[in-house]
Amino acid sequence: MLEARGLTKCYAGIPAVDNVSFSIRPGEILGYLGPNGSGKSTTVKMITGLLEPTRGEVLLHGQSIKNDLMAYKSGSVMFLKKPCFILISAAGNTWNLWVRCAAWSAHA
Repeated sequence: MLEARGLTKCYAGIPAVDNVSFSIRPGEILGYLGPNGSGKSTTVKMITGLLEPTRGEVLLHGQSIKNDLMAYKSGSVMFLKKPCFILISAAGNTWNLWVRCAAWSAHA
């Protein structure tokens, strides 16, 4: 289970995200909606370990992601701002991105 507990992120003392909590069990899908500037991307960055929360914590299977942040980040986290190809599914975009990364690393 992935759990967000009281996630808060402040910039210059002003909260961009204020006390967000939820849990997601395996197989569940979470929709996170809001207008521009409401903190959706900031929340996702905290959940993926890309941004340190000012307060609160992210737990995976009951353990803080801070316990082994590098292992957590090396897991199956992908954060795309825009889809690679807008006419195919998220799964299709993931596959295309994986193929391009594999091809790039083979030539590196």
